[in-house]
Parts: sequence; C-alpha cells; structure tokens
Amino acid sequence: MKNHSKSLQILKTNEGFTLIELTVVVLILGVLGSFGIGNITRWLKLSKIDQASTLLSNSLVECLQSTRAGTDPTTVAPPSEIIDNNRLESSGYKIKASKDKCAEFFITPIDDNEDVLFEMGYQITADSQVTKIATPADDQSSLVRCKRWAGPNCGASEEQKAAWAAAAALAAEKKKCTDDFYNWLNGPPQGTTTDGNPKYRWNTSENKCNLATYSFEGTIFGSQSAVNAAIEAKLGAACTAKVLSQKDLDPPTEGIVNSFTECPGKTFYFCEGVDKLNETDMTACQNENKSKICQNNIDAKAESGYSGKWGPDQHGLTGPAPCGTTYWMCNKAYTESESAYNSGPCFSSGGGSGGGGSGGGSGPTTEECLDKMPPAQRGLIEIFCAVGIRKSHPFCPAFFACMGS
Repeated sequence: MKNHSKSLQILKTNEGFTLIELTVVVLILGVLGSFGIGNITRWLKLSKIDQASTLLSNSLVECLQSTRAGTDPTTVAPPSEIIDNNRLESSGYKIKASKDKCAEFFITPIDDNEDVLFEMGYQITADSQVTKIATPADDQSSLVRCKRWAGPNCGASEEQKAAWAAAAALAAEKKKCTDDFYNWLNGPPQGTTTDGNPKYRWNTSENKCNLATYSFEGTIFGSQSAVNAAIEAKLGAACTAKVLSQKDLDPPTEGIVNSFTECPGKTFYFCEGVDKLNETDMTACQNENKSKICQNNIDAKAESGYSGKWGPDQHGLTGPAPCGTTYWMCNKAYTESESAYNSGPCFSSGGGSGGGGSGGGSGPTTEECLDKMPPAQRGLIEIFCAVGIRKSHPFCPAFFACMGS
C-alpha cells in the first residue's frame, strides 16, 4: 500500500503545466523581455555616447595644442589617428561634414532618426578660447551626458551661437592684425615707417586694428618725428635732407637709387619720392599706386558713357589688378561678365563685343606707342605716362598723342 501511494505521487508530478499556464508564462516573459530589451538598447547607446565623447575630448586636446603653437584653427583638423569616421562608426557617430576643422568641430549621429545619441562638439577661437556645445536628443535619458559634455551649452540658443560666432570672428581679426604687424616689424627686413604711412596693430580698448604705430628698423617709437630723428642720426643730416627732398621734385624720384653723393654707399628705394627702405615695400607701394590709377581710369571711362569691351587690349595699362581685368561697360556701369553685357541694353549683334558705340580700341597699343618713343625715355614714359603715376611729366604729351588720348 505504501509503495502504491508513492507511485501515484510520481505520476501526478510528471503531469506538467497546462496549456493555459504555459500561455500565461510566455506572456509574462514577453512583457518582461520587452522592458529589458528597451533598457539594454538604451544602456548600450549611453555607453556609445561615453565612447564618442572620449574621442571628442582627445581631439580637443590635440586642436588646442596646435592652436597654442600658432596654427590658425580654421585651417587645421584634428589628427585622423585621434578621431575619424572609422573610429566613430562603432559608437554610432560620424564627423559633421560642414564642421570638421578645429575652429568648429562636431560629431553627429549616423542615423538621422536617432533619439538617444545627440550632436556634440566644440569651437576654438584664434586666441585659444574653447566653447563646448551640444544639442540634446529627444530621449531624455541622454540629457545627463549632454550636460556633462556641454554644461549650460547643452541646447544653446540661437543668440548664444551668434555671440560665439562673433567672438570667433573678432579673435580671427585680432590674430591677423597682430600677425601682420609683427611679421612686418620683425622682417626681414625689419620694419621702418615713413611720413604719412604708419603701421596699424590691435587696439585693445576699441577691439579694432587701428592703433597707429611708428617704428625704425624693428623698434617701436612714439611718433614719426622720433623715427625721422633716428633715421637722421643713422644717415647724417645732409644725407637725410637729400632723401627727404626727393618727394618735392617734379616728378618725384621713383625706383632704386644709390648715387647720392651725400650718402656714400647707401641705397634707397623710392616710391613717389618717399624712401621705402627696401625693395619689397617699394614694389608694394608702386603696385598699389598702379592699381589705384587703373581703377580711376576704369571708373572715368565708364563715366564718360563708353559702351563695350574695356581691357588691356583697349587701354594697354599694365600692372596688378584691376589693370589686367577686362570689363564690359554700359550706361556708366561695368561688369566682368560678357554674358551679362550681352543680355543688356547696350549689346548689338553688329558690334556688341568689339568695342561698343564709343569706339573700342582701334588705335595703337601701349607697346606700339612706346616703341615710337626715344629709347632713353621709354622706361620713364611707361611709369609716368602709360601707368599714369605722373601724367604731367614732360615726356607724356608725345605718348598721349600717339595713343590718341
């Protein structure tokens, strides 16, 4: 009897669960699983944010080192061995194409529909000021990490972004002003200012590049008169007087001169009678003057009512831009676009591109007229007459007569 009861108990135990019981268990496991999978996915994404922000921090360190070494942050990107799309891919991020330089570097989720991962990055100004920025995701679970990266700049306003952009632009302007000034000051050759031509450096009180500065051979002086005194002390009174008198001549002395008896062994570099102290500054001054003359001639030609093509083939002027630029003139205005001119009111199929209604350069060219001038005068005629630095020079009337001016 005892053994029979044991057998019955074993049979009862092996009956298992009913179908209803199994269904309930599966439903419960499914609900629990759905909650678990969502949380696991979210935790994985949060860890990916941590992974990406570590790479981003490393890139920031590299960019800062580069910027503090004097590199313009707008021209350099973080090293690819520190951060690139291959390294970011496993974390679900990529480098934002429009913001991939140290000045403004951002990473963004690969999936445009991402709701946990968020865009984050940094800005570095030319004076090495850093701002971390992030845009929070729709899912609030990553908000803590957004604030951990960007602090109060997690979800920056448009006003904040505009202010950061303005600060970055100002820092870049300051850096350019400072670099340009000290590159000139330290040379080579070391900078020296001349009458009426101070150099400008950054004015911290106004945040502008407008602080007039005077220098003699790389040393800053308080005024141009102090610089002139230093020049005189070096050259001697007679030599200094000779050099300064060149701007009062008609025409003023132009070019390289090393023949002053008052200044034995000295070479001077004149632009409109002012010694620029070196050939580089002299050439820059001469080119600037040529550009102004060409621009004035272009403006005057347009104002005269000329219509048609106006370029080197018509006026023969040589020198830096805009001397070599071809314009198309109409109704006292001009454009570099021939197609724009052709679609305007001054174009005609019979002569719209050949020179216009006021004549278009059928006369001799500059080179042809220079060839007709006395060989000993051609150099001065080209400088004073053709380029127009001193049209009152006595050599000019014959040249202008040839050109038909």
